[in-house]
Amino acid sequence: MAMAGLPFSHTSCDDVQAKHTHKQECTSTPILLTIEMAAGGDATEIKEHFVLVHGAGHGAWCWFRILPLLRGHGHRVSCVDLAGAAGSRVDPGTVRSFDEYTAPLVDLLAALPDDEKVILVGHSAGGLSVTHAMHLFSDRIKQAIFIAAAMLPFGFETEEDIKDGKPDLSELGDVFDLAFGLGLDHPPTSVGLRAEFQHRILYQQSPQEDCALASILLRPWPAALSAARFGSGDRSTIDEVRRVYITTAKDTMVKLEQQEGMIRRWPPSEVVAMDTDHSPFFSAPEQLFQLILKSL
Repeated sequence: MAMAGLPFSHTSCDDVQAKHTHKQECTSTPILLTIEMAAGGDATEIKEHFVLVHGAGHGAWCWFRILPLLRGHGHRVSCVDLAGAAGSRVDPGTVRSFDEYTAPLVDLLAALPDDEKVILVGHSAGGLSVTHAMHLFSDRIKQAIFIAAAMLPFGFETEEDIKDGKPDLSELGDVFDLAFGLGLDHPPTSVGLRAEFQHRILYQQSPQEDCALASILLRPWPAALSAARFGSGDRSTIDEVRRVYITTAKDTMVKLEQQEGMIRRWPPSEVVAMDTDHSPFFSAPEQLFQLILKSL
């Protein structure tokens, strides 16, 4: 499966531009928010191009504490707003497929120069988009880092994939709001985490200010995300990409035993542990930054 990419220019560290992807079968066109920065750091070190991929309901905004840390070390950073995220200008309920949802990341990678390789960093459900990209662009990905992420070689292909990769929040009751954009006689079109559960499930160790920001910007996500499947059943291509998994011990969304299940079934090159909630980019950004650098 190939998708044509759009050209986009490299920008200075203070220049933020929204790039439109190809027209989707949506009511609006998703925006690829590319934040590319390079400043400071030791000129003798190899500078990388990081592509940060958010999880369900989040967006490019969730990396705001990691961005300046990577920038200060001289690296380039691109953040992606997947279709339906706050910066995409797309109603998540109009996104009908996983391919449509993850198209902004595919477009970014397709537009890279032939000789450029990036480091993909995926959080939570962003791991699905990262692995999907590995199937398409293994020759353009130097390393993939999964942060409390769904690390499944072919998406939700088996019952074990669903058990390990999908959150089980049933003990908390009815935590999701469902929207039925096609009518009540059709499956849900989008899913959202109810506001009263956001802190408890996602941010229980995170600063109050970050939780407040998230309460404003967190959005429902396309229901199509739960049906993500990709690849042809051959792991040889994606196994060429070095993978690092960062676990989060106090995670309520993707529990530690689920993370360990995915690691056991598809062992990465390296596993690093954090004693945090589901969102270490808020609760422990400096430690997360250091672990990302040490993994290179």
